[in-house]
Amino acid sequence: MKENSKPERFFSVNEKVLLSDESNLVKKSYWVSWIIGGISLLVMGLMWNSLPKTIPLFYSLPWGELRLANKAWLGMLPSLGLVFSWLNLSLTKTIWQKDKFVREIMAVVSLVETGLLTMVMLGIMSIVI
Repeated sequence: MKENSKPERFFSVNEKVLLSDESNLVKKSYWVSWIIGGISLLVMGLMWNSLPKTIPLFYSLPWGELRLANKAWLGMLPSLGLVFSWLNLSLTKTIWQKDKFVREIMAVVSLVETGLLTMVMLGIMSIVI
């Protein structure tokens, strides 16, 4: 390693590096995904006082108290969307950087999963408010 050279990191969070040389579809999909995730967190924050202490979150469990969770767990849904979007972008820039098709598929998948997680969060909030 040369002196005065910075070591390369596996995951870079610099947006100029992450979104350079990408198609419009990829850029727009990730940006819209992050905007949706941010708006979801903002909506949850604004509605926080209106939410009951427990919310029905675990629909696969039997009916009753097992389905309920603390309202803080509701923030897990948009947060997961943001984490998955960042992870997909990081993986496409490190592993699949030469495969344009995979990069575009991962971008669209990030957008779809963030949208679905947001819809689930809004659906749960509409049930309990």
